[in-house]
Order: sequence, then structure tokens, then C-alpha cells
Amino acid sequence: MVRVFQCLSLASLVSIAFVGCLFQPPMMEAALRGLNLDEARRLVVAALGPKVEKLPKFGVDLEYNQDDADFYRFEATWDNPGGSVLIGFFGVNRATGDVWRLVPCEKVGSGRLRRLQKELRRKIGLKAIERRELDKAPCEN
Repeated sequence: MVRVFQCLSLASLVSIAFVGCLFQPPMMEAALRGLNLDEARRLVVAALGPKVEKLPKFGVDLEYNQDDADFYRFEATWDNPGGSVLIGFFGVNRATGDVWRLVPCEKVGSGRLRRLQKELRRKIGLKAIERRELDKAPCEN
């Protein structure tokens, strides 16, 4: 009788562990990834604001040389027949979603950007304490 009880207990523990694996919240798995390219691009657009989005042929393109694994680097441009097409260069921290204007090296913030960052951080399961640990500027060595 004791042997049967021990087997049932082991079987119960295995079942509980298996069910626990099946029903983990999706955020726990998502926390294992950083932002994807599309999410990072959306953050740059949000940082620039709705007026900039309406410029003729506005675009946010990934820079060709991506030598920093911690950041996506983008170039924002528009069709400006009378002058420079360049709006600016931006870096997006792949782990935190922080957006940086690369020249000068400064963090960008706006209400619209903060709302999107909050949504994406929740989606990938990034907690505030983790964000502080991962916080760095793209111009730091």
C-alpha cells in the first residue's frame, strides 16, 4: 500500500510539473527575446511624432552597418527638395526599447513614445528592475 502511495505521489508531482509548464503566462517566454526590427522601427516613428510622419516620402531605414548587437541603428529621412533629406540617426536598445538620437547622443522621450514603450515592454515581459540593469547609451564603449 505504501508503494502504491509513493508511485501516485511521484505521478502527481510529474503531472503538476507538466501542467505548470503548459500554463505558464506568455510573458515568461516573451521575456527571453528583445525587440524585433519592426517594433524598434515603430519606436523611432513614435519618437519623431505625427508631424514628421506626414512629411513627403518619410522613411525610417535600418543602417547597413549593424556592428552593435545591443542596438538597432536607423536613419530617418524625407523628400526635401530644397535641402537635406536627413532627419537624424537613431539607436534603439533591443532589450529595453529606449530610443536615442545618435547626434548628439541623447535619449528621446515623448508621451506617445512612452506609451508604445510601455506596451512593448509588457509584451516582451521586461520589468522595471531589468530595464535599469540593461540601460545603456549607444555611444558608451
